[in-house]
Amino acid sequence: MTHTRWWTSLTMTFALALTSAGAAAPSYANAGTVSLPAVTATHTHSTSVQSTLATAAKAAVTVKHTTGAVRTGESIRLVAQARAQGGSVVPKGLLRVQFKPTGGSWKSVIVSRTNTAGKYAVDWRPDRSGHVRVAVRPASGGNYIISPAITVSVSTANRNLTQRQNILKHNIGTKKGSLGRLSASQRRAANVKNLKSVAYQRYSKAMIVRNTVGGASSAYVIRGKILSAYLNAGGPKGRYGVPLMDAQCGLLDNGCVQQFSRGTIYSSSTSKNATGVTATGKPGEVAAAATSQVGYTKKWSGSASVQHTKFNNWAGYTTHWCGHFVSWSAAASGNPHVTPVRKNFNTLHQHLLNKYAKKRTPKVGALAFIDTMGAGRATHMGIVTAVGGGKVTVIEGNTVGNLPKNTRGVLKRNRTPSSILYYVYPNY
Repeated sequence: MTHTRWWTSLTMTFALALTSAGAAAPSYANAGTVSLPAVTATHTHSTSVQSTLATAAKAAVTVKHTTGAVRTGESIRLVAQARAQGGSVVPKGLLRVQFKPTGGSWKSVIVSRTNTAGKYAVDWRPDRSGHVRVAVRPASGGNYIISPAITVSVSTANRNLTQRQNILKHNIGTKKGSLGRLSASQRRAANVKNLKSVAYQRYSKAMIVRNTVGGASSAYVIRGKILSAYLNAGGPKGRYGVPLMDAQCGLLDNGCVQQFSRGTIYSSSTSKNATGVTATGKPGEVAAAATSQVGYTKKWSGSASVQHTKFNNWAGYTTHWCGHFVSWSAAASGNPHVTPVRKNFNTLHQHLLNKYAKKRTPKVGALAFIDTMGAGRATHMGIVTAVGGGKVTVIEGNTVGNLPKNTRGVLKRNRTPSSILYYVYPNY
């Protein structure tokens, strides 16, 4: 079905609110198990807030969205506007995008802040049918204002390029150039089994790529920094192949990650450019987020055992941060379950060994454990992002190299297999 309207506007003039009786939850994104009215966070160190439903006259959250009827892998653009009692905007308000799957309960899938105009926009990709809503609490505290629920229907029906263009026409810009297609040899190079045809169209703010696999068609959108990196790598004809889904956004650091048939691209608000890797699937998502941090450094003072990096601050601990970096990379890519936060390296190491067997063969996405102190045991860890040429490429945090005194950072190391004690294959 062709959609002719960009979005539906839902406005609450007599809104539900949540009266909070505790401190604000941390403003990190992708807190998947946070729910209302009982607000708890995924990390064990996060604040728990008990909330009750109340009524807030004149407060409102308006949510505009592109469509609630999506195909598997498609995102919905949500644009929220929060207003407090009296109609004033809610700047820098604590915002939760919440999803309730059919037959399930409300969970917070994104935690962020409104801007100075009380607005927030995100491209969010649901993985099942249900309902989505937005809850906003003023920065000064008080009540959460909750939008009406939007029905989300996810199906596997075909989607062509024209349909997707009509759904997104108000936020992809104007057409640039003519429709492009991949040749038979180019389709084979994309590395998608039974890929029958590929058509793509540039717009001033996006690109839509339509893939036909067997008899099924899908049309995915690429935007922003991810689009720039994709085009620089040759677009559908290039290094990363064709998109396998829309980007998932609303992650840590306002991050987005998108899977392609031959790689993965990650972007965030903390980096000017997106980062691409040739690893694919969920391991590729984690590898891309980790690789985006290569070059990060932080000088310590006093004792190397007390650290205040962005990864320590996120995890809530000042301990050695190679494990915190690995956990951050999983969470930043939208996969917090892969490597949970633990107090220090030893407790995370033991947790992983209790859950997974040691492996001797490297593969992309594996966690590599290394003895950096001559202790005869694992004292350090990193994420394997590539294997080849007799080397294992590992992204490592809290490591030293050609860095100034008292400085540690995130580095990409090409290690020999013999320098790695063993691997763990987390469940992606």
